[in-house]
Amino acid sequence: MKEKIFEFIDSSGDLAIELETGLCKYPAISPISGGEGELDKCVFLEGWLKAHGITELERYDAPDPRAKGGVRPSLVATIPGKDNAPETPRFWVMSHIDVVPPGEASLWSTDPWKVEVTEGDDGVSASVISGWYTAVYEPVFASGSSQSADTKPVAASETDTPGGGA
Repeated sequence: MKEKIFEFIDSSGDLAIELETGLCKYPAISPISGGEGELDKCVFLEGWLKAHGITELERYDAPDPRAKGGVRPSLVATIPGKDNAPETPRFWVMSHIDVVPPGEASLWSTDPWKVEVTEGDDGVSASVISGWYTAVYEPVFASGSSQSADTKPVAASETDTPGGGA
């Protein structure tokens, strides 16, 4: 299994850059920090996952009148396993889709809302503010349907502020 995951990650640079480029276009800063929330990023992610064959999606909206659309969305995907009987345990992986404000713009050497791809000794990398999501989920995408149990990646709205998200 480990080899399969590493092979997938090694061969998925373009896929990761595609996902990160899309995610970075949507700041998803929480209303408590002066942003509009995660709705646009969640809608993008839902479309991206569907376009890549992950179609079992459930969205949970926590009401928040301060946020765009009045909600703080969280998205749960299901990658069916080989044995998806109800009693089979599920493998859950959670990350968040909100980001912290970028702070003082003059302190950034690049635009924090755009992917910058560079080549170097470590291969291709992307300098992004939301890289955690892709870093967490690439192994999930790689192993998904080869697992016995369903895999359930979760993209939750604000997870850092008590009572802030879904």
